[in-house]
Amino acid sequence: MINRKPILFVAFITAVCLIADSMLYIFMPLYPERFGLDSMWQVGVLLAVNRFIRLPLSPAIGWLYHTIGKRNGIVIAAALAILTSLSYAFIDGFLLLFIVRCLWGISWGILRLGGFLTVIDCSSFDKKGQAMGLYNGLWSLGGLLGMLTGGLVPASHFETAIVIVTVLMVMLLIPAVYYIPSDNAAAPAADEPQDKGRLPIWTILMQAGPIRMCVTGFIVAAVFFGVFASTISKAMAEQLPSGLTLPGIILTAAAVAGILQAFRWGVSPLLSPLFGRLSDGKKGRLPWFLFGLAGSGLILALLPAASAAVWLIMLFVLQLTNTLLTTVMDALASDTAEREQPAAKITVMTAYTLALDLGSAVGPVVGFALVDLLSVTTMFSWCGILLLATALLWINARSGSPLRRRMSQ
Repeated sequence: MINRKPILFVAFITAVCLIADSMLYIFMPLYPERFGLDSMWQVGVLLAVNRFIRLPLSPAIGWLYHTIGKRNGIVIAAALAILTSLSYAFIDGFLLLFIVRCLWGISWGILRLGGFLTVIDCSSFDKKGQAMGLYNGLWSLGGLLGMLTGGLVPASHFETAIVIVTVLMVMLLIPAVYYIPSDNAAAPAADEPQDKGRLPIWTILMQAGPIRMCVTGFIVAAVFFGVFASTISKAMAEQLPSGLTLPGIILTAAAVAGILQAFRWGVSPLLSPLFGRLSDGKKGRLPWFLFGLAGSGLILALLPAASAAVWLIMLFVLQLTNTLLTTVMDALASDTAEREQPAAKITVMTAYTLALDLGSAVGPVVGFALVDLLSVTTMFSWCGILLLATALLWINARSGSPLRRRMSQ
């Protein structure tokens, strides 16, 4: 059973709030002077600080949902998103933008945790994958729309576009907020222990299920949202130094990298619900999760041995396995929160989102630190080996698995 309306509206709110941020990722590196910036390192800091600010604040965001409930939390996040989006049209200078980007990081952290909690509360256990796929697929439309808008808007009309987007945000978000369930996560059911919902994160991490989920989330986020996302343009330049020649058109390496990333955003709304529904089947989520983890790892590990044409095809297939992996992984995290720590689901999901944010923040740092020592494709290969090792750890962790039985003999 799925109560679709709250999930759809929370995903819709998240998508709308994401548009301006996605525009900025396209526009700011191309026109830093329009923001009063005089160095590319400032651009890098501004585009990354929204991730780093969430690391120390994740426990506070979990506490917020314990205290005021989902509706109030998401309303606060939407208000912050509107404020930060409008700010991009009227402020410039590194310091002011730094503050605004920190506020957006807080907004996104609240939205993301609120979305996870909505999926958990509004879907039965056997429909969790479909619900998570529906949520992930819809909110990713905001990123796709923002990237397309940021790439198409002329430099002279950026401020106007931001104002229009912000006005649309206000018009769309006000009615959407009405459909968020009005509940207070601080009031557990009568049959649940009153203190479990407030277990500290370090206590939750002592449990095998949550810690395995958090470590996996960190690794997947570091590989895909960190290393891969931040270095794919350089990888394209290494592999396709002259660009890609198609009938009647020549695409630069940067353009191919942009198309690859847009492909990921574009297929997610279509495939995430499908992958989630498949994971709800009789075989369960684990086989699909292992397939996504091992498939992604194998593709990355074999990249150095591929020719340019096969290499490019492999990367597009990788985006499909990445969509499968992240959708099923999020559903597995919600399973862990609901099955292993039902009275502490906010704490479990807070720990999980913290792991994702930490991986997303550490990944680019590691990627750029290694890029001078290894080719990017070789670095991708090591990332693939790491994913394959993670898949083996999951197989070994399941009781009754062939590997565990063999080791016990």
